[in-house]
This record gives sequence, C-alpha cells and structure tokens, in this order.
Amino acid sequence: MGKRQKKKRKKKKQHQQVVADSKRDFSALILSLSSFLLMWLAMPGPGRAHWWVAWLAMVPVGWVIHSPTSPHKVLRQVWIASLLFWLLMLHFVRMPFWALWFGWLALATYLSVYGPVFVAVSRSLVHRFRVPTAIAVPVVFTGLEWIRVTFLSGFGLGCVSHSQYLSPETMQIAEFFGAYGVTFAILCVSAAIAAATGFSWRQLNGTASLPARIANLVLAFVVFGAVWGFGSSRLQQD
Repeated sequence: MGKRQKKKRKKKKQHQQVVADSKRDFSALILSLSSFLLMWLAMPGPGRAHWWVAWLAMVPVGWVIHSPTSPHKVLRQVWIASLLFWLLMLHFVRMPFWALWFGWLALATYLSVYGPVFVAVSRSLVHRFRVPTAIAVPVVFTGLEWIRVTFLSGFGLGCVSHSQYLSPETMQIAEFFGAYGVTFAILCVSAAIAAATGFSWRQLNGTASLPARIANLVLAFVVFGAVWGFGSSRLQQD
C-alpha cells in the first residue's frame, strides 16, 4: 500500500512539474512567428517576394501540429503570432486616414482567428483521428483559405498561392487545380518536411520511425518535383 502511494505521489509531482514547465514554454509562439515571418517574406512586396521561401515557411508551425505534446495555451500563442502577421500584412490600410486604424485592427483581428483554428483542427485530425500530417495540414489550410476568400464576400489578399507569382514553373498546375491547388501543394511539402523533421517539446519525437521520416521526405521531394517538372514542361511547350 505504501509503495502504491509513493508511486502516485511521484507521478503527481512529475505531472505538476510538466504543467509548470509548459506554462513557461513559448515554443508555439516562437515557431508560429517564424512561420508567419517566412510567409510574409514570400508574399509580394518591396524587398520580398522570395517565392521559394513559401515552400518551407509553414514547417515551424507544422512542428506545432505534428508534435504529440504541446505547450501551455498553444492556441493563444498561435493567435498572437497570427495577429502580428496580419497587422504587418495589412499595415497599408491605416495610412490614408487616421480613422482607418480601427478598420485595420478589426480586419487583422478577424483574419487572425484562422491561425489557431487551422492549428486546432489540424492537431485534432493528426492526433485524434490519425490522419497523416502531410494530408491533414494542406486539407485544413486550403479549406480555411477557401472559406476566407468566399465568406461574407471574401477577403483574398494574402493567399499562399500569391507568393508564386514570380515562379512560372510552380504556377502552371493552376491550369488544372486553380490557386487552391498551388496552396495545397505548398502546404503538403511543408507538412511533409515538418513530419520528417518533427520534434516533441524539448526532445526529438520518438514516435516517428525512421521509415516514416524517410517517407515524408520522399513525399516532399516528389510533390515539389512533380509541380516543378510539370511547370517546366508546359513552359517549354509554349
């Protein structure tokens, strides 16, 4: 009886320590900020439009989704990063007239909600329903992007596919799949890389086997190679 109580106390202390550590863990904020900053650099704009960055931009937030554990209040951290991204993306809205500051803040706040919704739904699919990260992430992100573009007349600025306007090769699949097909391919590559290199907080994720990591890397190369190869062949025909 005494040994069982000691084990229970030990487990309770370990759980309390994990909770205490997680409250001081801002990994999700740092990783999400990294993803959104990279995506901002990939978007059209002065000194930006680095199209290739978009294919890697969502890897850090993919780690947040793929990790079997998460830091304390992960969605709040993702929302903060998402809000900062949209404030930066839409900073021009406030410039013409002082009253537009309110519209800038309101619009950025609305759009920032899509960030934590994306992470929450993706994590649910990956960890509760066992959907592969490389499938769940692009499906959820592309679906939410479609909702954002169509809901209440829609808001289409900042779609991931816009980052490829200087890369004719990666844009050619839009002939058959539209802009959402380009978004899906980009997110699929990022998610596959995240799954292949994914880690749990403070330690490598031991749940992913080496074959699974290799398969995800192969998938990332195959998808990007297929997109690039098709685009190159179409441009040569033209």
